[in-house]
Amino acid sequence: MMTSETVQERLRSTSRSPSSRKALKLLAEDETRPVSGAPATVTVSEALRLWRTRLKNTQFTNAPLNGVQDLLKHLEQLAPQRKLDQFGFVSPQAALTVFFTRTDGAYVGSAILDKRDVR
Repeated sequence: MMTSETVQERLRSTSRSPSSRKALKLLAEDETRPVSGAPATVTVSEALRLWRTRLKNTQFTNAPLNGVQDLLKHLEQLAPQRKLDQFGFVSPQAALTVFFTRTDGAYVGSAILDKRDVR
């Protein structure tokens, strides 16, 4: 069973980036819950396609996605067929997706929609 504590531990042990610190802050909030009991497995190419599209859509939605540009930069450095673990979380105020490489558990990046940041 995936819990926010499990992902928090992985984030603390693998990264000190601004996006991981923001993800840790959101995961520590009481109302943040996992989307499912296990991570989704996606390839780097699937994640790139999806998050490039979502970033482009922000020009229409005006909803800022924090961390996506760094996520895309890191994804572009990985082999397209490489597998990733994708962890999703939601709260009344935010949605968070965190990516780790499947083989070694290295932090790849995160995408954060925090409604408190909406203009």
